[in-house]
Amino acid sequence: MINKKISVIMSVYNEKEIWLKEAIDSILNQTFHNFEFIIIMDKPDNQNLIKLLRGYEKIDERIRVYVNEKNMGLVRSLNKALKLCSGEFIARMDADDYSYPERFKKQIDFFSKNQNIDLCATGVVIMDENGNEMYKAKIYGTTPKRAEKSLIYRNVFPHGSWMIRKSKIDELGEYLEINQAEDYDLLFRMLDRGMKISVIPEYLFKYRLRNTGISYKNLYKQKKVMLNISEQYVKATKENKEYVYREDKDETEENAYEIEKYSYYQELYTSSITDIRNKHFVRGAIGIIRTFCFSSYKRKEIKSTIALKIINKIYK
Repeated sequence: MINKKISVIMSVYNEKEIWLKEAIDSILNQTFHNFEFIIIMDKPDNQNLIKLLRGYEKIDERIRVYVNEKNMGLVRSLNKALKLCSGEFIARMDADDYSYPERFKKQIDFFSKNQNIDLCATGVVIMDENGNEMYKAKIYGTTPKRAEKSLIYRNVFPHGSWMIRKSKIDELGEYLEINQAEDYDLLFRMLDRGMKISVIPEYLFKYRLRNTGISYKNLYKQKKVMLNISEQYVKATKENKEYVYREDKDETEENAYEIEKYSYYQELYTSSITDIRNKHFVRGAIGIIRTFCFSSYKRKEIKSTIALKIINKIYK
């Protein structure tokens, strides 16, 4: 399948120049070369990043840069990019992350060997703001059945690592404007239409955990929305109805104390997992126990992790 063309889509806003360079270079250094790279600049007054992008555009004909007249947000920028794609496959990439050189080749090979798969993601390495590896996230959803069952408990498909058949995007339509969970909704829409999704059991993507980014600041809201999406999908499936996301009024309500509490225990849990991976078992265990006891949302997530491990064992 070396003649198959990929359309890579990326939205840029206010990322650090060094992060953006690393992200773009990781795509240009792919061992699979037959792709177009569509970049949407969503902050038209950021002249430094625009200059950087135009520079890349001049030296590599695969890159096409589009500057929005005004800030449109991630979802609208991605939908704009989707309309510009001409490839048979569409690959996602974020402006502060990193793709390993073999990512595209291995995803294309995976599609070639699995004609029934419509979307695949990859394993993800979590790095800090400085690019230092923190840990490798556990890989789930490595078969269509495991993916379907796992997705109910957690989004196990790192969005930046996606590759999807363009024909399926054409069938589904664009991303919906859902608060920081547009990818989760699209995955359930795929399942609802009988499409098959899977995760390649290899680490081919690095995700940058930003202290001031979406990772902590809006994670609480994101989790509430995702929980609602999952519950709506399960209910629709049980009632043999079409899954259609409907916003819950509770999603938009803010509770400053709950948000601060969730953020604290999210950071504690992440650092505790890192401690355990670095063999600081006692400190890590204490942190996880505290998280489990005092955060209802993290308690649900820990229970979900147990469910994912069971799914991984009983489904093929």
